[in-house]
Order: sequence, then C-alpha cells, then structure tokens
Amino acid sequence: MNREALMVIALANKAGKLISGEDAVLESIRNRTSCLTVISEDASPNTKKRFQDKCRFYGVDCMEGASKRETAAMLGKEERSAIAFSDEGLKQLFLKKLK
Repeated sequence: MNREALMVIALANKAGKLISGEDAVLESIRNRTSCLTVISEDASPNTKKRFQDKCRFYGVDCMEGASKRETAAMLGKEERSAIAFSDEGLKQLFLKKLK
C-alpha cells in the first residue's frame, strides 16, 4: 500500500473516524456504522472470509489492504487484522490515494 493511503488511515484515526480491531470492526459492520472495511493482506484465511461474509451480508464495502505491521505503524497501536472507515469522505479520499 502506498504511503499516501497509509497517511489517510492515520488522519482518519486522529479524527476519530477509524475503527480498529476485529471485534470493534465486526460490531461496526453489524451496526452499519462503517462504510469501508480494510482487511490486512496477511490476515488468516478464516479471518478474511469472516469479514468478507459479514460485509457482503450487511452491504458494506470490503477490500484487502495494508499488512498488519503497516497498519500498526500508522495507528501507533498493536497489529490489527482489520480497520474500518466510518466517514464517507475519508473513505473516498483513501480510495483516491490508492489509485
């Protein structure tokens, strides 16, 4: 993942518009408070399937992205298997920076 996209993750975290951690992200998907879920590319196959199935069922966009190590560095926290954006504007900025 490019540095600009990772910086959007850090910005969303500082703005309080990023949800991180498996349980919190799953809860946000169920509550439909997240608009994009990013699963770590080095997450286990079972974890990836669980998030993809939940996102498909609840109609939340889902993609694979940064590694756990990259996400941890941007958030200043422990490694995370998944993060979710709760703001549509930051989601669009993130997707724009990926391209």
